[in-house]
Amino acid sequence: STYYNIDIWFPYNWTSEVGHFEVSGLPSGASFSTNVSYVHPAGSGTKSYVNFTITTSTSTPAGTYTLYITAYTYNHTSGHWGNLTYTTQVTLVVNSSVPEFSDILLIPLLMLITGIIGAWERRRFHK
Repeated sequence: STYYNIDIWFPYNWTSEVGHFEVSGLPSGASFSTNVSYVHPAGSGTKSYVNFTITTSTSTPAGTYTLYITAYTYNHTSGHWGNLTYTTQVTLVVNSSVPEFSDILLIPLLMLITGIIGAWERRRFHK
């Protein structure tokens, strides 16, 4: 998981909430969550923040991804989200996981180790 703290500055005389957050550009196997559904200005000309958590899974392909985080304002007159939007861009880097041995590689490796041990024991007892 990785975290992004997004600061939201509210202009003077601002009364709308900012929320209904969306993240586009997520790779497969990744998801996002936020610490709040929306933020409301604590006063005129103040700021608040939203913490985004991006979580990947073992199926998420390694790579560098450009994500776009969008926030919408709430229009109190119409009662709907989305009369104003703002999008910011962040970069997500997913590192590859540690490779695991497959059965195809494990069997020859075990045979090689067994052969080395057997040769060492034969050599040790025939001296």
